[in-house]
Amino acid sequence: MLILNESKRKKLTILTKHHKALGNKKRCMILILLSQYETIPVWFIAQEIELSIKSTSKHLLLLSQAHLVRSSRKKIEMHYSLPKPAPITLKTFLKEFQ
Repeated sequence: MLILNESKRKKLTILTKHHKALGNKKRCMILILLSQYETIPVWFIAQEIELSIKSTSKHLLLLSQAHLVRSSRKKIEMHYSLPKPAPITLKTFLKEFQ
């Protein structure tokens, strides 16, 4: 039986969330797009990845729950950016697209 201490269980949970988030082409496209800008509104992301704002928002929510994106409200718009510092999983992924 595999025994993991609390620290390793947390790391495993985080890695699982990251890999789930990276397991979708549209979410990967969102991360690549965000790496090219400081912050961008949800409507711009939706336009660039050719999805509705509603679908894009759902993808962004999953990415946010995995701590792979940050959100902020600017007036009535939601804006998104990459977290600083970025998780190693995210840095490794984005290296492939620079």
